[in-house]
Amino acid sequence: MGVNLMSRVENCTGSPMVLEMIDWRACPAVEYVPERVSGDPSFVNCRMKVSQLVDWLNRGHTVEEFANTYHMDVDLLRLAVRYLKDNPPVETVDLTGCPGVDLNRWGEPSFAGSGIRVEALFNFLKAGRSASEFAATYEWAGIDDGHVTTVLAHVRH
Repeated sequence: MGVNLMSRVENCTGSPMVLEMIDWRACPAVEYVPERVSGDPSFVNCRMKVSQLVDWLNRGHTVEEFANTYHMDVDLLRLAVRYLKDNPPVETVDLTGCPGVDLNRWGEPSFAGSGIRVEALFNFLKAGRSASEFAATYEWAGIDDGHVTTVLAHVRH
C-alpha cells in the first residue's frame, strides 16, 4: 500500500499547537469511547486505536497482515481504510496562544501541567459527552471546568 494514508492531516502550518484531526464519527467501523484508549478513535467493540492500523499500513504492511496479527475482522479494517481514502472531514483547531495549554513531553498540545492531550477533549465531545463530564473525568489531573472553558472559548474565538 505505498500511499501515506495520513497525508491529508499532516500539519501544514508546522506549528505543534495546531491540531488537525480526522472526524471518524461517520465511519461505521470506528467509535469514540472516552473510557477506552484515552478516548482516541478505536475500532468498534475493541481497544485497538485506528492510528495503529494507519501506522501499520504506512510502514508498508497490509490490512490482512494487521487482521491476522491482531485477530481482527478484516472487513471492519477495510471499512476504516475506505473511509480514510474517501477524504473524511478534518477538524483544524489552532491552540496557538491559548492560555492553559502547553506542549507535553511528546510535543502534543496538552492542558498545562497535566500531560492530558487537548485532543482528548475533542474526542470526548465527539463521543457525545459534555465538557463538564470531561473535566470531572480528568479532575485527578488537575483539570476543571475553567480549564476546559478556556480552551473551548479560545477555539470558538
